Amino acid sequence: MSLYAESARTQQMVSVGFSLPHRRKARMTFCSGKVSELCAISRGCVGLPSRGYFLTLADRSSILLFRLSIKRDLNMRQKIGESRSKFRDNHALMSHDSHERTTLPNWPGIDLVIVIAPQMGAKFSQFFAHMPAGSIAHPPLEGMERFIFVLDGEVELSIEGTIHKLQQEGYAFLPNDRNYQINAKIDTRLIVLERPFVQLEGQPSPTLHVANAKKLTAVPMKGDDMLMLKKLIPENLTYDCEFNIMDFSPGASLPYVETHFMEHGLLFLNGGGIYRLDDCWYPVEKGDIIWMGPYCPQWFGAIGRSNARYLIYKNWNRDPHAF
Repeated sequence: MSLYAESARTQQMVSVGFSLPHRRKARMTFCSGKVSELCAISRGCVGLPSRGYFLTLADRSSILLFRLSIKRDLNMRQKIGESRSKFRDNHALMSHDSHERTTLPNWPGIDLVIVIAPQMGAKFSQFFAHMPAGSIAHPPLEGMERFIFVLDGEVELSIEGTIHKLQQEGYAFLPNDRNYQINAKIDTRLIVLERPFVQLEGQPSPTLHVANAKKLTAVPMKGDDMLMLKKLIPENLTYDCEFNIMDFSPGASLPYVETHFMEHGLLFLNGGGIYRLDDCWYPVEKGDIIWMGPYCPQWFGAIGRSNARYLIYKNWNRDPHAF
């Protein structure tokens, strides 16, 4: 089964076509605004329900994904109870249209959006921190390690008598049971991940690691220069996790469907595409969060004119029985 799409910019019209087995073809034409979202053909039906476009296919086993030239008002979608967020037993997609802000004692005066938590089955938590200028965050619960990444703004990390300035795409891996403060110099937005540290017998505890992703050199993943990789923390056995940035050129994809015992927390930094999670195919874009549980089949393909980048966590360097 193959997929093709073409757009005619004139008269705000886009034609989307697809081909099915046995050379059957179908085409739909939509008149609307700018390209802004992805839609799916699934279970023999293609369309955008909120605008009344449908086309039923004879082959009900087909699943295709493509981009339509449709622009809809976010407020209208929310008024009718629509969201791209999805939750399943072994994965979740959390989009910005369903963010709910909350607070925690160690983040006083700071709005948090907790997008991944143990209550959903994960063994870590991940959240956005919206820090007003002058606000101060404190360490997590005992035994928890923390990773912070600056999405926009600037913070000062005060730890062990040293002040580290973190600007956009600056980050820090903060080992468990350390005393420090995170001070927002201006209005700042962070993505934060916390998890219980798993000590490896015979190894020392990990050390503080502070850097900026913009200054790191990317390398091809598995020899593919359309898929570039930046590893954010040192690769040694003291660390029980990994944080990486993966950068997909338009049209690039993961080389195969991954299934493994590790779990992931992922944030899209730029661009978008299609993410397969288990037997579901999701359109994804900047700002989306994905949780992938152990052995959830997963694959991503970048769609669009610009690169797709995401920040991804996984548990690492520890026996499966240790988690």
